[in-house]
Amino acid sequence: MKIKLRNTSVYSLLLASASFYHPGAAAAQDAASVETVVVTGSLISRPGFQAPTPVTAIGADDLTKAAQNTIADALNQLPEFGTATKPVSNFQGGGNAGANYINLRNFGTIRTLVLLDGERVVASALTNSVDLNTLPSALIQRVDVVTGGASATYGSDAVAGVVNLILDKNFEGVKGSAQYGNDSWGVYETYKADIAAGTSFDGGRGHIEGSFEYSDSPNMVHNDAAHWTNYTLLMKNPAYTPTNGQPKLIHAKNVGTYQATDGGVITAGPLKNTQFIGPDATPVAFNPGFTSGILSFGGDASLENAKAGILAEPTRTYNLFLYGSYKLTPNITSHIELDHGYDAGITRIPESLHNANVTIRNDNPNCVCENMRTAFGRPLSPISSGVVTCFSTSSAAYPG
Repeated sequence: MKIKLRNTSVYSLLLASASFYHPGAAAAQDAASVETVVVTGSLISRPGFQAPTPVTAIGADDLTKAAQNTIADALNQLPEFGTATKPVSNFQGGGNAGANYINLRNFGTIRTLVLLDGERVVASALTNSVDLNTLPSALIQRVDVVTGGASATYGSDAVAGVVNLILDKNFEGVKGSAQYGNDSWGVYETYKADIAAGTSFDGGRGHIEGSFEYSDSPNMVHNDAAHWTNYTLLMKNPAYTPTNGQPKLIHAKNVGTYQATDGGVITAGPLKNTQFIGPDATPVAFNPGFTSGILSFGGDASLENAKAGILAEPTRTYNLFLYGSYKLTPNITSHIELDHGYDAGITRIPESLHNANVTIRNDNPNCVCENMRTAFGRPLSPISSGVVTCFSTSSAAYPG
C-alpha cells in the first residue's frame, strides 16, 4: 500500500497603502471623486457581469446547499470543470493519494491556477497543482471562476482559467456545522465538522478571525462493493462485419483479463485453453470468450483484477486558518495570515499478475504435468525447448 501524507503551511504579511489624497489631483477630478480603493492583489475581484472577463461567482449559500464533503466536490458540479483528480473515482494514486485537484475545461490540473484571496498558494505537488483539501472553506464568502483570458495575466499555469477563493475577512461571531454521509449500500461513510469565529477590537481598527475544519472518509471501496458494477468496457463487436450494419464497438459486460485465472491457464501448445481449478489443480477446459488484446468477455476470463479496482479511497484532512488585520492609519492596513492544511490518503496497488511468464517443463515432476497426463490419457509430446507451455495467475495460491 502507498500512504500519502502532506502538510502545507502558508504565511503571508501584507502592508499596503489603501488610498492617498492630493489636493491638486482632487481639484482636477472633482466630477468623479474616488471614495475607496481596495488593493487585494487579485485581478478578478469583481464578480459576475461587472468583470472584464467571463466570471462565474459561486456564493457561500450555494456551496452550503450543495452539502458536499469538500469545496472541490461542490465546484466539480459546475459544467466548466472537467474530469477531476479526487479520492472518489479517477482517484490520485501513488504519492498524492487522497488529493483533490480541480481541472478546468479538461485542460489538466497543471493548467488550472488556484488563488486564495487573489494570492497564489503553495503547491501541493511537484506539478504545481494545489490540493483544495488543504485550503480553508468555513470562511469562504464566494468562489470566482475565470475561464477566459487568464493566461495573459497569470501565465501558462492559468491556460484553463483561474479559481479564486474569496474569504470573508470581516466575519464576526461564531458558526459551525457538522455532517455525515453514506451511500445506499453503507460502504462509503463521510464525516465533516467545522467551526469559525471572528471579532473586532480597538474600536473596529483591528479584526481577528479563525477556523478549524476536519473531514474523514475512512472506507476503501472496491468495484465489487457496488451491486450495479458489471465491469463494462468498450470492446470490439464479434458480430460486426463491414456490410451488416452492426456497430464496430459495443459496451460489453463482465470484461475480464484474458490469460489470467486463479489457478492458471495454459495459453500455448497442444493443451492451450486448459485451466486448473481447486486445491488439486484439476485441469478443465477454458473458454477464452471474445478477446481484444488482454481483455475478454463472454467466457471464463478472470474478473479478479476488475473487482480489485478502486471506486473510493480513504482520506483524512484538517485545516487551521487564522487571520488578523489592523488599521495603522486611516489609509494603511496591515494583516497577517496563517493557513495550515493536512491531507492524508491511502491507495492500494493491485497484486502483480504472472501474465504468460511461468513455464511448465514436461520433465518437472513437481508441477501439474502429471495431472495433465492423467486428464488427457496420454503423455505430453516434448518440444525442442523442453517447455510444454506457460500459464498465468491472479492469485498467490496457484499450484506448483
